[in-house]
Amino acid sequence: MNSICFIVNSKKTKLNQFQQEVSSCFAPAFRVEFLVTNGHRSAEQLALQATNQGFRYIIAVGGDGTVSEVINGIMLTPAEQRSRVIVGVLPWGTGNDFARTLGVPSSIAQLKEQIELHRVGLIDLGLVTYIDHDGHSASRYFNNIADVGIGPNTIIAAAKMSTWLGATVAFSLAAIHSLLFIKPEPIYLEAENTSYSGTIKCVCIANGRYFGSGLGIAPQASITNGTLSIVVVENVSALLFLRFMRSLHAAKPIIHPKVHYHTAKEVTIAAGEKAIPLDVDGEVPGFAPVSATVLPASIALLGDCFPANEAAKERLSAAMTRYSV
Repeated sequence: MNSICFIVNSKKTKLNQFQQEVSSCFAPAFRVEFLVTNGHRSAEQLALQATNQGFRYIIAVGGDGTVSEVINGIMLTPAEQRSRVIVGVLPWGTGNDFARTLGVPSSIAQLKEQIELHRVGLIDLGLVTYIDHDGHSASRYFNNIADVGIGPNTIIAAAKMSTWLGATVAFSLAAIHSLLFIKPEPIYLEAENTSYSGTIKCVCIANGRYFGSGLGIAPQASITNGTLSIVVVENVSALLFLRFMRSLHAAKPIIHPKVHYHTAKEVTIAAGEKAIPLDVDGEVPGFAPVSATVLPASIALLGDCFPANEAAKERLSAAMTRYSV
């Protein structure tokens, strides 16, 4: 019997209703289990637990942070063990930026259809090394984007705002604050065939295409091409950056002499005397200096960006025909 584990962000409301809907959709064909997070990075430990228990499908129910934690937890297991796991996403968080790249369902029924059609592909991951908050070298996998500049500064500012504002409003206000008041710091970037030295508005090391709740900062990024997309936005004015928004929301390249796109398998970012925060998939785990490398075809995910298995598609079509009759 196939087994499926749902790792649910504890902030999700109507948890009992969700569990009932999942059970009615997947049982009795699947062995179903629910694990609910209880704090920072607990999804990571729950994913490690679910992988060790031999679940075939592990579904991250939440936003970008939950997805990243689940993937990091699975990556803690030996390669042979995690090769038997397929990750799915139900994007019920605030940003859901990785979901935009992946193409994931918004309903439980659509998730089941992805499984039945075997819309599965191996995706690349990035591995980033940085200085953590205790001053030690640390590393973390990222499935979406690692960045320095306005991204982490926005996250830090949003976390300080009152919770009554709500996550979306707090994030928007924090982004404006970062654009207007955060002083750009000098960095030095080195990658194969390119380098940059100067002040920046942001630098993104991208596997996925979107960050910041729908901004297509890396329109040329691919989760399956074995490279990272490097986006450098120099120290442009806040007004000019706002003029980029139409292209960013449409995930189109920005045509401007102070915006640069590159691809690389490895990249390093060094900072000046001041510590520059690093954002990794919506979390700020530490600071530059940063080094990142791509790990091709590292983990299997469900996604509409992957073609349906034709045999599975035919079986599903036949089953639906019988059901409709």
